[in-house]
Amino acid sequence: MKYVFIIFVSMLFTVGLKAKAATVDDAKVVYAGTYGSGRLFVALNKTILEPGCNLSRFDVPAGHDQIKTWLSVAMAATASGKSVKVSTNGCLGPFPTMDNTDNTYFYIKQ
Repeated sequence: MKYVFIIFVSMLFTVGLKAKAATVDDAKVVYAGTYGSGRLFVALNKTILEPGCNLSRFDVPAGHDQIKTWLSVAMAATASGKSVKVSTNGCLGPFPTMDNTDNTYFYIKQ
């Protein structure tokens, strides 16, 4: 019975510590671009409260499938002056970042 309790408590802590995506709503894109390595960066006028890397900019690693799409979204939002919504999951160095799951997204709001 003692071992069942230990396993149960361990499962509770594992579920409780699962990373959750950080979301920013109604933000404006301040600037965006790419590095020579292919990494995307997008700066916002609001801070992304991603655990371990709270900044107003997110970076996406080179080779991510959505880099071109997200750069287009950033440029269109800048040109139109419209707000965006972004959800990050994790850190890339000191910056919030996107992963390859549906937990991360970046789109222009109407």
